[in-house]
Amino acid sequence: MAFFRQVQCKFWIDPGLEKFSPEDRYFYIMIMTNPMTKQCGIYEITPKQMADFLGYQQQATNPILDRFVNVYKKIAYNHETNEIAILNWTKYNFSKSPKVAKCIIKELKEVKDRAMIPLLYNSKEYLTLLIKHGYDIDTVYKDYKTASIDLDTLGIDFERLAEKEEKEKEKEKEKKQKKEKEKKELKTAQQCLDPRIKEKSKSYFGSVPDMKSVQTLYKIQRKTGADLILHALEWTLEQPSKSLDTTIAALEYWIGIGIKSVDDAKRIA
Repeated sequence: MAFFRQVQCKFWIDPGLEKFSPEDRYFYIMIMTNPMTKQCGIYEITPKQMADFLGYQQQATNPILDRFVNVYKKIAYNHETNEIAILNWTKYNFSKSPKVAKCIIKELKEVKDRAMIPLLYNSKEYLTLLIKHGYDIDTVYKDYKTASIDLDTLGIDFERLAEKEEKEKEKEKEKKQKKEKEKKELKTAQQCLDPRIKEKSKSYFGSVPDMKSVQTLYKIQRKTGADLILHALEWTLEQPSKSLDTTIAALEYWIGIGIKSVDDAKRIA
């Protein structure tokens, strides 16, 4: 897969860019497009690496880095973790794509200087989207507390979002439990369905019952026993439509009118 970063045309009319020297503009483009960048806008890069990408000596790069942090205030840089945060990254790279949001969440979990995160993701729109796609609310609180930012100023109803997140987790849990239950029921049906039923089905219709049919037949077997199903298979051979679906439809009809034995089925034939 191709790996690239977009530079939007409006980048060139970004406020304050007119004050940048040519080398400042070169540096700005480099920090947004070099191979160390990440989708979240925060990534690790050493001053030496910056110099290498620019083709400069490191002593020439350090003053530019300092200008971007302290004068232009376009980035934050942590010299201990070697992490850089491009402060207007979301302005040019924000996406509502669930796939992108999940990628950002994954990358944000790896950020060492947690105080950098609120510097970029500091709007209701950004945070609501990330929380919607799995960014843990407790983590959000901790990160913003680290950066001494009051979340209430963003106007986000975190209590409602927390409730929604909890409901989503509960739904996911129920979905998983339902799937596991169905898997268990299918395994039981496959193991407990009378083998004669499978053999006659294959003999009469050319194939063994599929998973759905196995489950249906096993439910019927639990209600009536295997003999009625075997009788229904033989009865189907005398009908115009000779298929397992016809057998199951007949069995369900018979059970619906109270027939639960072979003798009862023969009496209405």
